[in-house]
Amino acid sequence: MIKQADNKIIKIETMNYFFKTVLLIDDNEIDNIIDKMIIVKNKFAETIIVKQSSEEAIDFLRNDSVATNQIPDLIFLDIRMPMMDCFEFLEIYKDLPKEIIEKTKIVVLTSSLDDKDYAQAMENRFVKFLLNKPLSFEALENLRRISEVVKNRKVIKEESMANNVTHSRRVK
Repeated sequence: MIKQADNKIIKIETMNYFFKTVLLIDDNEIDNIIDKMIIVKNKFAETIIVKQSSEEAIDFLRNDSVATNQIPDLIFLDIRMPMMDCFEFLEIYKDLPKEIIEKTKIVVLTSSLDDKDYAQAMENRFVKFLLNKPLSFEALENLRRISEVVKNRKVIKEESMANNVTHSRRVK
C-alpha cells in the first residue's frame, strides 16, 4: 500500500474501492483524522480530499474538481461550521456545474441533537443521508449497502427501458 499525504489529499494505490473520490468537509481536525482513518480502513474511497471549511470546498469544486478529474462521488459535509454552515454551502452548491451536481451525493455529518437541524438537512434535495459524527465502520457499511441497491435498481431500470424500446420497435 502506498500512501501519499499532505494532510489535504490521501490517495491509496491498491485493490477495489467503493468510491473513487470522497470530499470530507469539516472544521474539526480530530474528526477529520478519525473519518479519514475509517474511510481508509474500510476501503471506502480511493482518494479522500479534506477541506476544513465550506469556503475551501466550494473553491475546490468550482475551480479544481473538474480540471483535475476529481469530482467527488460523495461529500461528507459537517452540519455546523464557522463562517459558512452546511445550509449555506448547499445554497451555493445548487449553482455549481451540472456535471458536479449529477455525479455527487451528499451525506451530512452531525453531532447535533437538534431535530430542526435534522429536518432542515433532510428537506434539502441534495442531501441523501444524515449520519452522526465521527463516521463509523457500521455507517460506511450501511451506505455501501444502500448505494449498491440504488445502483442495481438503476441498472435494472435502464435495462428494462432498453428492452421496452427494443420491444416496441419490433412490434411496429
